[in-house]
Amino acid sequence: MSSTSSSDYELDSLPSPSAMAADAPLLSAAASSSPSFQQPAWMRPSQASRPRRLLRSIYVHARPFLARLLALLRPLRPRSWKSMLFAAACVVSVLLACSLPSSPLPRYTGPHAVGTIDLEVPLDTPRRVSDTVFRADGRPAFELETVLFTLYYPAAAVAAAAASQGQRPAAAAAATRHHHWIPKPIGLTARGYARFAHMDNFVMRPLLTFVLWLLAGGITIPAEVDAPLLPPSSSALSSLSAAAGVAPSFKKPQESRGGGGDGEAEAEQDEKTGAARLPVMVFSHGMASSRTDYTAYLGELASRGYVVAAVEHRDGSCPGTTIMTRAKQARQEREQQQPQQQEEDQQEEVVPVQRRELLHFNEHDLVPSNTSSTSVMTTPQLKIEQLAFRTAEIFETVAVLRAIDAGRGRAIARSSSRDEGLAALPTFARRLDLTHNLLIGGHSYGATGALQALKPHDDGDDHRQQPFPLEAAEAAEAATAKAKAREAAAAAATAATSDTAALEAATATLETAATEAAAEAATAKAKAREAAATGAATGAATEAAGAVAEAAAAKAKAREATAATGAATGAVSPRGGICLDPGKASGPLNAHISVPLLVVHSASWSRQQHSLFFGRPHFDAVRDLVAGVLERTRAAWFVTALGTSHPSVTDAPLLQPRLLSWTTGANLNTTEALQEYVRVSHDFFRFLSTGAAPGILAEEVTHKKYGEWVSPAKQASTPNELARLWQIHVSPAASADTQKESSNG
Repeated sequence: MSSTSSSDYELDSLPSPSAMAADAPLLSAAASSSPSFQQPAWMRPSQASRPRRLLRSIYVHARPFLARLLALLRPLRPRSWKSMLFAAACVVSVLLACSLPSSPLPRYTGPHAVGTIDLEVPLDTPRRVSDTVFRADGRPAFELETVLFTLYYPAAAVAAAAASQGQRPAAAAAATRHHHWIPKPIGLTARGYARFAHMDNFVMRPLLTFVLWLLAGGITIPAEVDAPLLPPSSSALSSLSAAAGVAPSFKKPQESRGGGGDGEAEAEQDEKTGAARLPVMVFSHGMASSRTDYTAYLGELASRGYVVAAVEHRDGSCPGTTIMTRAKQARQEREQQQPQQQEEDQQEEVVPVQRRELLHFNEHDLVPSNTSSTSVMTTPQLKIEQLAFRTAEIFETVAVLRAIDAGRGRAIARSSSRDEGLAALPTFARRLDLTHNLLIGGHSYGATGALQALKPHDDGDDHRQQPFPLEAAEAAEAATAKAKAREAAAAAATAATSDTAALEAATATLETAATEAAAEAATAKAKAREAAATGAATGAATEAAGAVAEAAAAKAKAREATAATGAATGAVSPRGGICLDPGKASGPLNAHISVPLLVVHSASWSRQQHSLFFGRPHFDAVRDLVAGVLERTRAAWFVTALGTSHPSVTDAPLLQPRLLSWTTGANLNTTEALQEYVRVSHDFFRFLSTGAAPGILAEEVTHKKYGEWVSPAKQASTPNELARLWQIHVSPAASADTQKESSNG
């Protein structure tokens, strides 16, 4: 047997005690590498596992790509608390959109169906409101090329329209078309909102597009496109005219529709003449809004017998809009139009449409006129030019409506680049009451614009002269009417030295004649009643009938003279205004208003009484403005809708009631809040038509300041339902003392 060493059976010798001492040196390399020395496991180098080696290799190869990605994402870092808040809101919106699908827009509750038409009509010659240009390309920023608005109007029911055309109601209902609530493409609107948030980049644009598509991409407006206008026999104007009589305390005597007579006589006259003209309102949207944001409110008014034109402003306040123009100008097309009987058979050539997108812009995107390219426009100057541009768009809209009412609806539809209205607009001929029932309305920035548009006409204002150029035939017709008015008032105008004075004298003479005739009619009526007791009523009744006819003829002549004067000057003369939450950051509010005015605040707008507005609380500025209008017109109201917030009149709370209630603090049911806005607007329309203030407009002042009753007695006497829904700050029904305190408070 082979011998074995003792080391095979015995443990290796331990190091000497001197080597393990506290001050002993470390083992040398030779010692550690000797066969007799073995390191413990925790000191031995570990071998990396295969997965760890794979991950390390991936990181090494991906590191350059990650560096590039971080460089691309660096511009997305939040630069302010607003950016971070907006980004958080986008994330929350995505999560809520997945869990809270939008509700469809509700059907309108009025007695009539609602039709809608998109119209974009080019101007004969583009109008440049200012010389401000875009910094990026030098294009004019405030040059008006086309005017875009959506008409909402009372329409014939689908079944009735189908029967008149020999169609089945079911087939006609299936063929109806509706507009999308968010105009296509959705990405244009999304990019506009991203610009509002100063986060217009390749990440936020698709994210916002997805959010808008998820929230409301499939929502449609419940109004039938190109439906025929409500027939005259079903017009709501007759019911409005037959309402309560004139209330002299609410109106100046010379402004009374009856010329001094009672409202019953006026209603009887309207019914005899078969009056079928519909009241009209031109509505202006707010900042970061568009013409489709108020469809429920405007459609509800249309279902009650009113025609509303919702303007889309191209002043930079809209998130995104598409300007569509044709190569053929409107004026050339109208000059070549054929007679009515030939137009139906005329084959129109298809003219291509040119599209140009316009996104939201602010003062940093503009260069003021007559300055260097490095100059920056100030915010106050931007507001002035935006409001001037909005006023021009409103006047152009009224001019288009005037042309439609004059019977040129088919030509307007053909000149429009939106390809709608060819079937319905001809039914609008002589149906729009643009002389006696034209209102200008708006919300937020649009309310500020409406106040600006209500400024009395001044020949020195260049943007107000002939907002829509008269055609040759219309100008000749206006000149003829003007000449007839002068001839009829020759006796009264002998001392006049100018044509303007002659027209004013003619109008005054005719109004005086109408007043005298109405007085004679009233006297004759009294004689008729007195003679009836003695059995001699026949002669007195005949005399009364003659006096009534004479008064009606005189009133008709006076109206014709007024219409001729307006047509000759091209001036727009609205009869009233409805302003919802006038803007707090949209520039000074125009107080030079001489027509009836209704201002409605949401509770959130009035609650912030101490928000400074040019050195004073905004609430006080609005209250004093309305009080001044009341002194001049005896017809002005300032009220607050309780339980509402700034967006309550828009469609947003109807689409997302829980989300908007949570974010805005509105506690009134969204449908009820909208109906209150509609009700008070409807009452204001009725007041302009009849002279009588119905509903809340008949109530006295309850709060001269928001949240503070004028007196305990008034609080006790106010019905609970009224106190739950409204606070009244300015009203013609209040006593003189209360109004004085309200204006001085």
